[in-house]
Amino acid sequence: SFKTRLKIPGPDGQIMHSELAYEDGLIFVGQACPDEKKTSPQTLGGAMTSGLYIYVDNVDTHCEPARAAGATVSDGCLQSVPEPGETAPATSGGQPVQNAGEILDPYRGQQIELGAKFDGTRYGATAAVFTLAQPSAIVTNGVFQADGERRHTGLELAVFGEPLAGLRLLGGATYIDAQLERTQDGANEGNEPIGVPPVKANFNLEYDLPQLAGLTLDGRVVYTDEQYTDAANSNRIDAWTRLDFGLRQAVTLAGKPVTLRGRIHNVTDENYWATTGGFPGANYLVQGEPRTFILSASVEL
Repeated sequence: SFKTRLKIPGPDGQIMHSELAYEDGLIFVGQACPDEKKTSPQTLGGAMTSGLYIYVDNVDTHCEPARAAGATVSDGCLQSVPEPGETAPATSGGQPVQNAGEILDPYRGQQIELGAKFDGTRYGATAAVFTLAQPSAIVTNGVFQADGERRHTGLELAVFGEPLAGLRLLGGATYIDAQLERTQDGANEGNEPIGVPPVKANFNLEYDLPQLAGLTLDGRVVYTDEQYTDAANSNRIDAWTRLDFGLRQAVTLAGKPVTLRGRIHNVTDENYWATTGGFPGANYLVQGEPRTFILSASVEL
């Protein structure tokens, strides 16, 4: 049977990262996080969102028979990334679009990633460099079609674990250099795409108070860099930082394990635009949540 090797809880009872061991194998399971492009299969029509990684003693020796048989072995990891197709707008640049209302077929981008992981049993870290090419829709000869491209090149860093008994941490940062390529009529070529912050970071910390059995305190800091709100890169929303605090108390009621939770999101009540994006030809802004108090409880039956 599987054994839990590592479990890092997140806010509101989520599991941010976990490792399940079966003999010499490991399965990594984590919470979906759309803001970091970590999606669930349900959001992509059942598409595969997991990856397979194999540990071997000598990579070159392991790959040599495959090369000899005619296989092409690439350095790093090559993935096909599914993304829902866009819907053609009624007009573009004041001109009618011939296939208005048509939903394009799901896009498939190509991602190449090379990473490394350090596992110190109680704590660990990962690092990865990647490049991602995603199709984007433009109007060509009056037809809305996936002829453009958005290219993202970046670096991801993450730390996780329990360095001290009762003290758990999970954090990460991402740097992205994003550009528009093959744009409509060459307009905005080389500009940054709408709603792609160059830097995003978050850090979560939990601590079990030894003086009070079952009581856990947690804190989270989230940072998002500036984002352009238009393809011309003439307007942008400011960078923002949000601080969240929470606690949970594990108790037993009527013989059942119960967890009581209380959280405060945006402790300093910052006023900010969280992100920007948009339907082709029209973008939108998403307002960040104000200071919010959340109370919840869960029961294991």
